[in-house]
Amino acid sequence: MAIWISQKAKPLGNLPYRWGVYVGMITAWMAMPLFISSVPALAGGHLLGGSVLFINGMLAAVASLGILQRWKFGVVSLGLAYAVLISIAPYLAPMPNWPSLFVISSQPSSATELARQAISFPWVISFGFMAVYLASTFVYFKNRWEWMQPAKSS
Repeated sequence: MAIWISQKAKPLGNLPYRWGVYVGMITAWMAMPLFISSVPALAGGHLLGGSVLFINGMLAAVASLGILQRWKFGVVSLGLAYAVLISIAPYLAPMPNWPSLFVISSQPSSATELARQAISFPWVISFGFMAVYLASTFVYFKNRWEWMQPAKSS
């Protein structure tokens, strides 16, 4: 609903970018648990898992900065961050005693376990919300692309 309102609302003066500010801020919040989760993974010797979490955190941080600065590469970084997050989802698990943080398991869930999760009601609902969020957000940025600038070279 908020995306639709942002799409249909007339710009307030020079503020045609309201949903973009929200996406930039929420993406910064997404980066924090990824960074924090990478520390114990790297410290525990899980170099691949910790590196993937750290790289995804970096992509999210770059996306946040780029979107808030209205740079086109911020939207591209957001797409990459979500692509990485979706591709590592079968490997993600909640960290013991810290359910808001992640660990990457060395073995993905079996195909039957993934199928069981895929047809579960909470997964279908969360996947549906994520799909609507991503599709609407990228439509929003497509419609606002001309208001965004390439990053300035120093």
